[in-house]
Amino acid sequence: MPPGPSRLNDGHGTLVIDASVLLNLLGTGRPAGVLAALNRRVLVESGTLRGEVKTDPVTRNSAKAVVAELFSQSALEEVCLSDQAMPTFMRLTGGPPPDDLEDGEAATIAHALDIGGVAVLDERKAIRIVRERWPDLPQLTTLDLLASPDIHAVFGSTVQAELVHTALMTARMRVSDPFFDWVVDLIGVEQARLCPSIPVRRLPSG
Repeated sequence: MPPGPSRLNDGHGTLVIDASVLLNLLGTGRPAGVLAALNRRVLVESGTLRGEVKTDPVTRNSAKAVVAELFSQSALEEVCLSDQAMPTFMRLTGGPPPDDLEDGEAATIAHALDIGGVAVLDERKAIRIVRERWPDLPQLTTLDLLASPDIHAVFGSTVQAELVHTALMTARMRVSDPFFDWVVDLIGVEQARLCPSIPVRRLPSG
């Protein structure tokens, strides 16, 4: 099976990932291998990491050890917001509903804007706000990473399906519309029926 409809391209050199994305990558069961296959600089903001990434979705134990291992392998880097990024962060967290964001999402966006990176987000509200306010800021989702040709080239279709399925089952990874048919074809309808984040009503009957 060919790679999915990923938007990840060679111009996306530095990825700034939100907590939900990191949890999904941990949820694949092979985060180090996935990050190595992407062959890009991948950053997570310090407050996002410490405030929201507490439990490994696979083992249900503390995520501290597995994240520390990713740091030690230079697969993942921890960064802090600069003084220049703080005003953007404050505007995003202090905005009126429905345009207010949680700290992690706001920090991810603010840092990506600050360094000219790519914001990798899975939450609908955060994606919408970036699209409306900063249409030139590249943004991706977890599935843009997992469906990329890079992952397919390193792992092949069978293991790529295992990575996606495991993330769906353990981390309840969100499946956005552009990826829905690809995910169902990749893991199969019967497996998809068991995934808590896939609406059964959208699956083929029978």
